[in-house]
Amino acid sequence: MMDLALMLELLIDDPGSRAPAVLLRSEGLRLIDELNYVVGLDPLVDDTTGVSVPQLCARLAAAGYKLRPSIDAPTFADRRRRHGGCVRAAAEHLGTTAAPLLP
Repeated sequence: MMDLALMLELLIDDPGSRAPAVLLRSEGLRLIDELNYVVGLDPLVDDTTGVSVPQLCARLAAAGYKLRPSIDAPTFADRRRRHGGCVRAAAEHLGTTAAPLLP
């Protein structure tokens, strides 16, 4: 859900979905931060880079999504690393793996 919210916020051109996506990602990040704090988990390293963003955009476009005219790959990667590290820490603590950005 965090990745989907980030895609709607920064990559997909759907103005009506942007505000709910920002809220979802913001609250989701706050939730995972709090849960990790309670359990005593530090965020892990997430290796998302701006290089993966064009590939993600190509897949979204092929699936029929209209992309924003201007894509800020470094910002997308930075925000993905922020929540990705938190989600990865929780996933590993629970004995599973976090979902990759691109399978």
